[in-house]
Amino acid sequence: MQALMKIIVFYMIIVYGTHFIIAFLKEKSDSDRVHLVKLLISSCCILFPILWHFIDLYQLAFQNMHDSNDIPLVSW
Repeated sequence: MQALMKIIVFYMIIVYGTHFIIAFLKEKSDSDRVHLVKLLISSCCILFPILWHFIDLYQLAFQNMHDSNDIPLVSW
């Protein structure tokens, strides 16, 4: 269930974050300060799932993950 949630969150945030960045770069009706804040928020939306992915890869590589029964994973 957690993996499905992660996939949905990852792709939705990446797609919408990229869409908002493109929209904000094209739009110049806001002041420079508002434009910068919108760009930073959209960038964070893209960086959040990427960081989440690398944290999971780190935990998996150093065997810090547990299964649903809270049992550590067995090394290969």
